[in-house]
Amino acid sequence: MFEPDTAWDINGYCGNFMGIKVGDVNGTAIADSYTQADDRSPDTFFELSDKSLLANTVQQLAIRLPSVSALNGFQAAFTVDPQLLEVVDVQAPMLPDFTPDNYFYDPASGALRFSWSQAAAQALPFGAEIVLVLRTKAAAQVAQALSLDSRSLPAELYAEAESKAQAIGLHWTAPDAATGNAAVYPNPASGSFWVQITSANNVQEPSLSLVDALGRRCFEQRGSLQAGYNQLEFTPGHLARGWYTVLMDGKVLGRLLWQP
Repeated sequence: MFEPDTAWDINGYCGNFMGIKVGDVNGTAIADSYTQADDRSPDTFFELSDKSLLANTVQQLAIRLPSVSALNGFQAAFTVDPQLLEVVDVQAPMLPDFTPDNYFYDPASGALRFSWSQAAAQALPFGAEIVLVLRTKAAAQVAQALSLDSRSLPAELYAEAESKAQAIGLHWTAPDAATGNAAVYPNPASGSFWVQITSANNVQEPSLSLVDALGRRCFEQRGSLQAGYNQLEFTPGHLARGWYTVLMDGKVLGRLLWQP
């Protein structure tokens, strides 16, 4: 039991409370078809692009979830350097019933924890992501400002096909030179959306397009890029609800959930 003078509350969360795992946590029994992840070496990985972050901007950072055919849940904790970044929002449009109740963030310490579970296993589309909306305080590489914190909360994934929890590690990927600093927001969007992108050169009339799941180009609009930081607004008009791949001159910028 927590003593009243040792517990602190932020948005209804007890700050020194880690969590309760259902079932037998010492691994001597099987609870809900899972045992503990005995070997803490990673079985699977989050993927995160180590891109450059510009100072004094709002950017999106996508954490790609491990590819699992039937997912029951996962949990993880990250440390966000409070001198470099502030978490504005956490979104997971591909996860059913993901709400603000699924994550906790303490801006003073930079502690960011999230968990999600479903009684019935969910078949997630390839490339399912957790999207962090960040306010940058200083220029930095993502790997300088964000780290997986498995000491405070073991990063684990629960898949229907596995007999025990899988330990999750973090795999850094190199950003594409042309689009590594791009962000698409808001996401989901309706009416219009914005693209934040850093360009090494001036680009006259780059073509931005939206491609649906069948590979059909459903929207195209031209803009203009200047060397450095750019914010571009796009208005698709009559576009069907659903997921679209966002491309600029053939380079993938990300995915957009359109909800008119």
